[in-house]
Amino acid sequence: MVQQFGPFMTSGGSAISISYIAAEKCVPGYGGGMSSAKAALESDTRVLAWEAGRKWGIRINCISAGPAKTRAANAIKKAKDGKPGFIDRTIQFYAANSPLAGRKLKTDDVGTSALALCSDMNAAVTGTILHVDLGMHTMGMAVDSVHIKDFISDHVGHPEWAPAELPEYAGK
Repeated sequence: MVQQFGPFMTSGGSAISISYIAAEKCVPGYGGGMSSAKAALESDTRVLAWEAGRKWGIRINCISAGPAKTRAANAIKKAKDGKPGFIDRTIQFYAANSPLAGRKLKTDDVGTSALALCSDMNAAVTGTILHVDLGMHTMGMAVDSVHIKDFISDHVGHPEWAPAELPEYAGK
């Protein structure tokens, strides 16, 4: 698209693509080639930032968005047994394990981030991958893991760190 629309865009303009953390890390259940496609998209973002910036003066950035209830997300692996599907489970996992525990990502979070990247306030930002995922990309281990439950409850001493959707942590 940048190749086709770049010549018609105003210098200082911006293009945004949407990716997912599976471009960088293994996400079981998110397959079918999408992980490698997202990794290629993020690589292309950096290359296009240089090429389109030099050729037309436009900025190219990418948003790596966390899971949200969108029409596209609803098409991914729906459960047939009445249990939550892949997207619903991933939304629950993010709410329980992200640094912003208990909060669910909204489509407006991604939209306002895109608006900010396209605005003059970010006129010097190009070739970046902005994670809009409640901070999940920073995590190395899930806090709802049974393997660290005792550590969180006994040693951390911060009830506010307890996963909001796991009542067994409350009041520890």
